Amino acid sequence: MRKLGFAPYGDKAWTTIDNASYLDVTYYKDMFYAINDFYYIMACDVRGDNPTIAQQLTQMPSHIQKFGRGWKLYILESAGALLVVERKLILGFRCQREHYQMDRGQTLGQ
Repeated sequence: MRKLGFAPYGDKAWTTIDNASYLDVTYYKDMFYAINDFYYIMACDVRGDNPTIAQQLTQMPSHIQKFGRGWKLYILESAGALLVVERKLILGFRCQREHYQMDRGQTLGQ
């Protein structure tokens, strides 16, 4: 299980965010964004009132949920936008890649 946590400068211990397992995480515009094991995009404002609570934003498309273990997901910032990139190994040699961009309504668009 991959846990998500943070330690502000001066803290002597890590603070755990929720009790979930995460596939990937990035820090973007003063917030943590992560993909959890249930393929939801989560956001956490570690400077806010509830820094240990991750908010569910949206879920990955159904084809990834159905075949999830064969896909590798990355969440990242590129050119000022928050992206989720999926990678699938095909026939052991090639990779298929797709990307999705978070919009202001917190949905994923291709």
